[in-house]
Amino acid sequence: AYAMRINHEGANPVPTGLAFRGNLWADTAGTMNDFSDTLAGQVGTVVLARNGYWNAGNPLPNDPTDVVNITNDASAVTGNPLLPSPAALVTPVWNETSGTFGGGHATIRAAFVALVEAYGRPGAGGAGVGAADPAQMPATDILGRMRDAAPDLGAYEIGAVGVLFANGFEGA
Repeated sequence: AYAMRINHEGANPVPTGLAFRGNLWADTAGTMNDFSDTLAGQVGTVVLARNGYWNAGNPLPNDPTDVVNITNDASAVTGNPLLPSPAALVTPVWNETSGTFGGGHATIRAAFVALVEAYGRPGAGGAGVGAADPAQMPATDILGRMRDAAPDLGAYEIGAVGVLFANGFEGA
């Protein structure tokens, strides 16, 4: 399992003033057994605000030895975001013989968009849809599409249209 890890290394300053807002942490397999490996003295201030958390119906982890825990998020959204399981994910590794990336994509951009659409799109009615604080979300989602007035938690905005490229929008 993966966990957020914030730490101080060597002569570097202790990280401080960190804020995690509007994110979506979801484990569709229910194996999230650790959220953070952040020990006292390794980090200054950390804010968790209005993030979504899901562990496939299993309890969300809480470790009192860590200074960053889901319980630090007073405006947490818990519930199923209806994300697909990534169990069948095909890594987009370049296949020189076929001239494509894993999944049969001709470009890495096509592979990226396919992965986002397949595994990053919460389901309609899922927890977190329309639940983000608009003042704390970027104007565009992971695909460069404009967010709604009531944005969704996470990188993907349901209902957004078009993919922003340097030369304009693609699709509608």
